[in-house]
Order: sequence, then structure tokens, then C-alpha cells
Amino acid sequence: MLLIAGAIAAGCLAGLAVGGSLRSLAEIRLRWWPLAVIGLAFQLAPVPALRGQADHWVGVGLLIASYVALLGFVVANARLPGFALISVGFALNVLVISLNGGMPVSRHALLEAYGPLYGTAVTDLQASGGAKHHLERPDDVLTPLTDVIALGAPVHLVMSAGDVLFFLGVTWVIAAATRGPPGRHAAAREQAGRHRPGATRERLGDLESPARPKLEPGRGPPSTARAGPPHLSAEGPGPPP
Repeated sequence: MLLIAGAIAAGCLAGLAVGGSLRSLAEIRLRWWPLAVIGLAFQLAPVPALRGQADHWVGVGLLIASYVALLGFVVANARLPGFALISVGFALNVLVISLNGGMPVSRHALLEAYGPLYGTAVTDLQASGGAKHHLERPDDVLTPLTDVIALGAPVHLVMSAGDVLFFLGVTWVIAAATRGPPGRHAAAREQAGRHRPGATRERLGDLESPARPKLEPGRGPPSTARAGPPHLSAEGPGPPP
């Protein structure tokens, strides 16, 4: 939750830095948002104690179903900037969890993240890791995509490559939503230019000023006098030609 809050805050700051506003963030429209609620509910659903490994596999099934629902929500909103990156992160985590029956956690990464608290972290993981996490085993596959990225103090967290893509995607989504849709700032500048003091008078002046004829070098302005009737002498009109 701390990293999600940090990603949201970073996205807001990035959007504000490029001229966005929090009002634009409130205008974001998300498709199929109930899938996100269902996905989170699957992750929080309690798993009853069952015989053998049944409870473990029920938990793994709920976890996979959770990621599938969240992935559907993300794909439905792929038109928005950042959601494509989130979908890749979710897909990687679903693949790793499905193949390994949970997300393997590297012992070395735990040691780097927790330092002197390494022993406590291992004990907590073994006691409450549940279906989602377990210590890395020799038969685990795709281990570079598992929880091998360590964040030390004050976070004390181990993440996977999919988690990193997810948090980067969240930051991108929030930054883009804060900035607003493409073209909004250009339209705002154009609108501000139309209402600039004196802009209306300048446009009216351009419409009212008549076109001025172009003068050639060495010649005066063209005469505006109209040609009158032909001159008649006192003797009357001359003989016909």
C-alpha cells in the first residue's frame, strides 16, 4: 500500500509539473471497474483450513482468479496511457504464480531488503506467506521474474519485475490523467489568446481597413478621378472619320 500511495503521489507531481491539474484527474473514466473490485475481493477472501494441500491450492486458485479479473479490468482500459504497462506487469505475475504455485521469494533479496531483520522476515513468510508467496525452491521456474528485487530501509520490501511494471504504470496513469487529454492545453492557450485584451480590436481593425494599392517605384499614387463625358468644342462634333 505504501508503494501504491507513492506511485499515485509521484504521478500527481509529474502531471502538475507539465501543466496539469487535480481537477483533470477527477474526470478520468474507467471501463469495467467492477472487475477491479472483484479482483481485490478474491485476494482478501479467507481460505478455510482443508485436508492436505487443498487449502493451498484453493488459495492459489483465488489468487490467479484475482489477477485474471484485474488483468481484464486493465485490458478494458488499455486505451488510457499507462494501462498497457500495468497489463504486462499483471501478466508476468500471473504466469509466475501459475507455474510455481505461488510467488517465489529469493532468500538473497530478503537479506538485502531486511538486513538484521532477515530471520524475522523468513519466519513471517513461512508462517503467513500463504498461497501468494513462498521461499524460493530448487524446482521453481522463471526465477528472474519472481520476487528478486530488494528495497531496503525504510520500505523493507521484495518485488518482482511484474510489480515494478505495475507501479510504473500506475504512476503513468495518474500523470496522464492529471495532465488531461491530448490537445487540452493547446485549446486552452488558443482560447486565452482569443480573450486577450486588444485582440478583438485588432481583428476588427483588420476587417475595417481597406486594401491599399501597391505603388511602383517612381510613380505616384493612381488617380481616383472618374472619366467624364467626351469634350465637345463650340463648333460641335467634328466630321465623321
